[in-house]
Formats: sequence, structure tokens, C-alpha cells
Amino acid sequence: MKVRAFIDGIESGVARLLFDNQVVKWPARRLPAGAAEGTWVEIAIEPCAAPPGESDDVEARRKKLAASDDGGDIEL
Repeated sequence: MKVRAFIDGIESGVARLLFDNQVVKWPARRLPAGAAEGTWVEIAIEPCAAPPGESDDVEARRKKLAASDDGGDIEL
């Protein structure tokens, strides 16, 4: 699905996008090149199987760390 949003403003690296009279804060670095205040953008929304950057290597590390966790307090 694709939705269109209006860039209402950009302040301190955060863009205010208007979707159907709702305001959504969006990282300005995630806007396409050339997008600025007053620009319309189109955003594709699609389901995905895993979060970005997930890999078997990361999952294996998580399992290894969880296996050695006794659930107790952390000592610093």
C-alpha cells in the first residue's frame, strides 16, 4: 500500500508529516533527497518478516546471551 503525506515542517532533524489530518513525526534523514517543507511524499507500507538488519548471526548471539543469563541482578 502507498500513502501520501505532506511535509508540514522540519525542525531539529524531525519532520512533521500530515496523513489524513494526523501529524506523524518522522526522522528527516529518512526523507528522500530534495524533500523539504511543503513537499508531498509517497510512502510504501508493506509487511516484512523480520526487523531491518536482523540476521541469523544476530539471533545466534541473542540465544547465546540468553542461555548464560541466570535472571539475577547485574554486578557492575
